Amino acid sequence: MESGMSLSGADSEDSRAPRSLRIVVADDDADMVSTLAMLLRDEGHEVRGLRSGRQVMPAVIELDPDVVVLDINLPDVNGWQLASTIRTRQTRKKPLLIGISGVFTKGGDQVLAQINGFDYYLLKPCDPMALLDLLAPLRSEPEPTTSKPAGRERHRPLMAIERDTYRAALVRAAELLHGVAPLSKRLGVPMADLTHWLAGQGQPPMSVFFDVVDVLLQGRTPVSGSSKFDEDATNPE
Repeated sequence: MESGMSLSGADSEDSRAPRSLRIVVADDDADMVSTLAMLLRDEGHEVRGLRSGRQVMPAVIELDPDVVVLDINLPDVNGWQLASTIRTRQTRKKPLLIGISGVFTKGGDQVLAQINGFDYYLLKPCDPMALLDLLAPLRSEPEPTTSKPAGRERHRPLMAIERDTYRAALVRAAELLHGVAPLSKRLGVPMADLTHWLAGQGQPPMSVFFDVVDVLLQGRTPVSGSSKFDEDATNPE
């Protein structure tokens, strides 16, 4: 995930003006929704504030937002499920997904955020300026068009994204334990199953993956972003 974009010298002030974004904010905390909505509207954005997970997908379909900010512990439908659903219906563009939580704050929760398609994960109480910083690169990009989608290879099905992330996590865990055999023993799974998962054939049960996350955390592997997993996915041993 890139931290920003530098603008090349534009000829007019209009071309340098940051664009307004369409943003959905969903949190069961009314004060959080009101605070973020006020902040974002003051920045010139169009904001839809929601209090229930059930309201999110209709709003996403209606607004086609640039950004979706999701509390994980939403009623009705949680943030993990919503992020996965949003990723499966990607068509014209990829909305920026930002997860926020004051309940799911462990390193493993951040890994799950990546698996479910979040681009960023903020812990409550979060600094409002941190949210604005995440939006800054997107504001400098041109308004997406509705013409023939470009770069469709970047919009892979959710299962493909999940499979690569699981595989990368397993590869890194095997590195930390100095081999596939020690990882098989640590996880308590047959070598045949582990070999299939490492080959990208299927994925481990969530209970097994939690054990993989423990290995990564004990090895002090960064889990707050996607850059390390992406590198491992493209450069496995």
